[in-house]
Amino acid sequence: MRGETTIGYVVNETTRAIWKYLKEEYMPLPSENMWQEIAKRYEELWNMPNCLGSIDGKHIRIQAPPNCGSAYYNYKSYNSIVSMAIIADADSLFTAISVGDFGRNSDGAVFKNSQIGRLLDENKLNIPPATSLPRDDNGCPFPMFFIADEAFALRQEIMKPYPQRTLNNAKRIFNYRLSRARKSVECSFGMLYSKFRVFHTPIACNVDKAENIVKATCVLHNFISKHDGAFVSADTSLQLPQNFINTPPQLCGRPTTAAVQLRDRLCQYFVKPEVALPWQNIVCV
Repeated sequence: MRGETTIGYVVNETTRAIWKYLKEEYMPLPSENMWQEIAKRYEELWNMPNCLGSIDGKHIRIQAPPNCGSAYYNYKSYNSIVSMAIIADADSLFTAISVGDFGRNSDGAVFKNSQIGRLLDENKLNIPPATSLPRDDNGCPFPMFFIADEAFALRQEIMKPYPQRTLNNAKRIFNYRLSRARKSVECSFGMLYSKFRVFHTPIACNVDKAENIVKATCVLHNFISKHDGAFVSADTSLQLPQNFINTPPQLCGRPTTAAVQLRDRLCQYFVKPEVALPWQNIVCV
């Protein structure tokens, strides 16, 4: 038998070592060539060109730290830290994560304050230059972008769905195509939870140790998937995915005119006969 203090020390040191020695190989900051490979895979699997990854956040249950007040109490009525899958690629591997923000903060705020969010603002993410969309007649370059849900701000680098109140047929198809591609990040969290049972109950340790556990399990998810897992295949289901609106309304600020124009252009691109999926009108219109 070992005491709780000893076990806690061993777990903390082990998780820190796992993150330290596996991160550079299994979750490095992508180079420009790596981003291009991710975009190619998104086009191949999910028919989403120029896409660099899916952004989402996950609330990890923790026991309330002493004297924390409501800092970790989230809108789902439990204490949590936010594990942000800043990017998950087309095969549901984590590309970058940010762990440990207060549970009460929104996904958009966590992303903005994260290291990867700051690198994106400073144009230091090695993002490839704009390129034309496949089978697009005008051939005008379109920026590389990430896809996200409504909790995030619409930007030139981040495409999000149209609000429900403004939908027409073309916008419904756009939301469907975005949702279909975004399933990769939802699957990454699902696989993470199925592999590691520590997430099935509140993590009973202090916040720093909980962060180390989350980071270690995320990089181990990539390690296991690359060595023993099977990569996903394209989904041709006719069933419409769950609606994007699964979080309470959050203020994201007004999008720029350029971002709105880019989303509208991508919306019109998806309804072109040479680009449209054979079933998208059946499930959306």
